[in-house]
Amino acid sequence: MKETKRDRIIMLVDMDAFFASCEQQEKPFLRGKPIAVGGKNIVAACSYEAKAYGVKSGMSTYEALEKCPSLIVVPGDMEKYASTSREIMKMLPDYTSEIEVFSVDEAFLDITETVKFWKNDPFNLAKDLRKRIKGRFGLNASVGISYNKLMAKLASSLAKPNGIEMIRRNNAKNLLENLPVEKLSGIGRKLKKELNALGIVTCGELARFPVTILKKLFGQYGLLLHYMAMGEDNGVVEEVVPKNRAVGHSKTIPGGIEDRNTALIYLFRLSEMVGRRVRKAGMIGKTVSITVRYEDFFTFTKQMTLSYYIESGEEIYRVAKELFMEAGVEHKIRLLGVSLSGLVKASRQIRIKENEKAIRLDRAVDAINDRYGEDTVKRASFELIRVPVRSISNFEKHPDLEL
Repeated sequence: MKETKRDRIIMLVDMDAFFASCEQQEKPFLRGKPIAVGGKNIVAACSYEAKAYGVKSGMSTYEALEKCPSLIVVPGDMEKYASTSREIMKMLPDYTSEIEVFSVDEAFLDITETVKFWKNDPFNLAKDLRKRIKGRFGLNASVGISYNKLMAKLASSLAKPNGIEMIRRNNAKNLLENLPVEKLSGIGRKLKKELNALGIVTCGELARFPVTILKKLFGQYGLLLHYMAMGEDNGVVEEVVPKNRAVGHSKTIPGGIEDRNTALIYLFRLSEMVGRRVRKAGMIGKTVSITVRYEDFFTFTKQMTLSYYIESGEEIYRVAKELFMEAGVEHKIRLLGVSLSGLVKASRQIRIKENEKAIRLDRAVDAINDRYGEDTVKRASFELIRVPVRSISNFEKHPDLEL
């Protein structure tokens, strides 16, 4: 008799309004008040009290103050947040050895083999972890539990703030049928608009949309969107080895730029450069990060971790652009940066078959440029206009960065 494959039990721990909560915990007079973490131009993060007024991350500080005149803006302290994050993450091995730190305030845990120590009830495990975090740090955490990472991420968003939510496979289809597509991790505002323009508003509609058209419009991501809409994700919880490196490039822009299209040109160029270095190293990665520094030196950083690996500049740019649209160009941009991290050797990853042609093309272009000089052959993009070579020739190559 053939044994039925058992679903994994995946848990996502997601700290609630992490940056703002760290500030409120350290400064009791801020508790219960609407606060924003950021500079005089951009809101990097905000408390739930501020969110109640419509304040959002990435919003201009001016707009945030219009929505919430009582908003208290405090400068960010990334070292404090990173230090607190490290201490929280040190608790996780008490629950499982299968841990993937997803970002500074999120981590996936595969508790399939260890939930038995909590009476085979994932809720017992989640409650214990949340209680310990609250007791030691005074911070709230939401927990999502499901049969894969995608659905655990969705469950955690439904659990916010300060709750626990579980999505079982047998009720996932009903949940997804009328769920807005933007509720899925990886579908931001721009992609939502593109899908809505196709008449796709819910995950149910996305699941039924012809896959061939999705692939034509979005490349390999179109196929992934189809599976996401059905609640499928074959990504595993995998430890990010501390010695993995990030490959990045940045560009300091004399005089600054205020035009979004020009900024996207720089992002595209940076993404292509990162992709080439990653391929040359025989690596692939899954976390794309961008850095946007404004004329007042306020710095916006954002990252997205995909459920699959990439190596092409085009795919890196697709994600970088999505992240950039959250930053905006209300003020002059003095620096742009793009990096790819979560790197592994290319031989370790089975790629989506439909992308092999693009991979071979990228490597052929690399070989020509290696032999005849940089930029002998470049990828065309319908979004980009011609830029004088002198304006892009001095992009800074970052040393490989230890994560």
